[in-house]
Amino acid sequence: MNNSKTLSKTLAREASVQFLYQCDVLELFYFSTSHFSEFAKSLELEESVRVYASILAKGALDNLKEIDSIITSSATKWNLSRISFLDRAILRYATYELRYTETPKKVILNEAIELAKKFGENNSGRFVNGVLGAIAEKPKG
Repeated sequence: MNNSKTLSKTLAREASVQFLYQCDVLELFYFSTSHFSEFAKSLELEESVRVYASILAKGALDNLKEIDSIITSSATKWNLSRISFLDRAILRYATYELRYTETPKKVILNEAIELAKKFGENNSGRFVNGVLGAIAEKPKG
């Protein structure tokens, strides 16, 4: 995979986290094409970034009940409501990508952990790593 395609997917993952964070704060628990379009326009996302970010965000929101259940069962001793908005957004997009795409697990985990370290609190990277590691070990389906 070339570097510009890799960078586009990295930027798309970051944008999907920002969008899912915004949706969580606004209590918008479904994918709204118009809301996403406004969001993408405000960030001036390139087309390839916008397309993949929308796939991740839509996939996470369309499967939110199942994804939240997977996260809850993997985040031992953590109720979903206790997880920060940011960590929850990262876990949601990454769980979608783990369960519904062919992206290598290592890539998904590395990118999610980097986003948690970049935007989260001190222990976010370790927390996201632990939860996603448990999710990645479970068989798909």
